[in-house]
Amino acid sequence: LPVGQITCSWCTVTILALAWDSERRQLHVAGKFNAIDGGNIPAGLAVYDQDSGHLVAHPGGGLSMNNITQDGVGTAAQFDQENGVLYVMGAFERLTSTNEECLGLAAYEIKTGSWTCLADPAHSVLPTGGGNMLLTPYGLLVAGKTTNGTTWPDSSRPYTVAVLKATIKKKVMIFTTETHDDSDEIEEEAPRSRFLNGMESKGDQA
Repeated sequence: LPVGQITCSWCTVTILALAWDSERRQLHVAGKFNAIDGGNIPAGLAVYDQDSGHLVAHPGGGLSMNNITQDGVGTAAQFDQENGVLYVMGAFERLTSTNEECLGLAAYEIKTGSWTCLADPAHSVLPTGGGNMLLTPYGLLVAGKTTNGTTWPDSSRPYTVAVLKATIKKKVMIFTTETHDDSDEIEEEAPRSRFLNGMESKGDQA
């Protein structure tokens, strides 16, 4: 189909995640690539618009490493239809549209065209493959390998799952394993972080 051909100037193209926006009829694409139809685009993200029938560069830009000449990779994507927010996880250190440092986890708000970095150094996990994120009623589950700078206590068993409670509107991010009723005002709680096994962090919050 003549929708656009994803290519990569330095790698084998790999599509690792898809997230569908039914309201705007757009398919968000994440993976390892940096071009469409031979033309360079910001790496790691693209979008297919069903109405136009074209695959194009993502309106939110792409992903890069700390050295902006090195491409980042999107390994997982989830779309919150109710709030119009795209969650992206991957091997990246910056968001190309803002040049903001962001280690592997961010949220893009469709209506405002703005990014929120969700990375928390005390609870960060590195992706180990595709599909390592899931949006649930209890929060955003992210899975991967912990880094040396986190509060995870068992270096011999570094793989874990963390749950992120994020309220994009007020820019408040809360890591927690606790569930909340609809009546809970989560955005008014003090930020706190926990890995999924319930071990609470005593470190500073991002």
